[in-house]
Amino acid sequence: MATAREKVSGSSPSPLDALERRVAALERDRELLMERYARQLELDNEQLRALLGGAPDLASAPGTSTDAVPSIGPASDPATAAPASAAAMLAHTLGLVEDQVDDVERLAAAGESASAVDTALLVTRRSAAALRASVADAELRENLVTSMTPPDSPLPPPPGLHNFTVPVGGNRTVPFRVAEIAVLQLAGLRRSLAEKHVDAAIAEYERVGAARAAVDLHQVLDRIEAVQRAIAHAETVLPFVINQPPQRLRWRKLVTFGLGGTLIVAANAGAAVVIGPVAAAVSAAVGSAAIGAAAAPLVM
Repeated sequence: MATAREKVSGSSPSPLDALERRVAALERDRELLMERYARQLELDNEQLRALLGGAPDLASAPGTSTDAVPSIGPASDPATAAPASAAAMLAHTLGLVEDQVDDVERLAAAGESASAVDTALLVTRRSAAALRASVADAELRENLVTSMTPPDSPLPPPPGLHNFTVPVGGNRTVPFRVAEIAVLQLAGLRRSLAEKHVDAAIAEYERVGAARAAVDLHQVLDRIEAVQRAIAHAETVLPFVINQPPQRLRWRKLVTFGLGGTLIVAANAGAAVVIGPVAAAVSAAVGSAAIGAAAAPLVM
């Protein structure tokens, strides 16, 4: 005669059966998400190759093309698109921050000090939140570890960086600056800002003057954390900072260059499969230099 436990087990699934079904369902979900992510990566790589394989002067001279973010091929179906990458979120935030920083300048110049400080507070917090999110992004960390693996070739020294080229297929190459601007545009940053932040990062890399080795993940994260500390300090002295033009300029560099350098590192880490490991490592060093420059103290 069946026991009560046996009768119950015969009429309803056991906890183990329920757990196995749950695991199977989660595995199917993971496969679907990975398939979507793979399709998105394929599309991104095709777009980047198309950008880098375009006209030789794609990004060689400021103002030669529209600020519009390039779009190659059909748009992704929102229902099947992969979640926005860390680089895409950084690019979106950087565009907003740059626009709001311009608002702060306009308000300060018009003598609207209270409004300028209020807007600056929003900008400062938005920049800090984006940096916190990027540091916590597991996928970005994984891409950074991969892209920062020391390449077989040494990194070009700063004086020769403008002559450094990136292969884009076959025997064709493009200047490093051209490739960097294309990568940031693909992440979603408008052309004028991509040029601004690439040029500023290269200038900072060259200003340091010494030959560079490949940077590591800890160095980049340490610099981002230094920017976060500087931003936290800036928030406590914003009324003074915004009302002093020299300090306001340093504040602007803090909230924009920190994001810009982080975006350069993040976007190129994701594009390493296209631009190659050496170019990705150079980009990490250039972006890291911009992040380091952003962390200068505001109030001496």
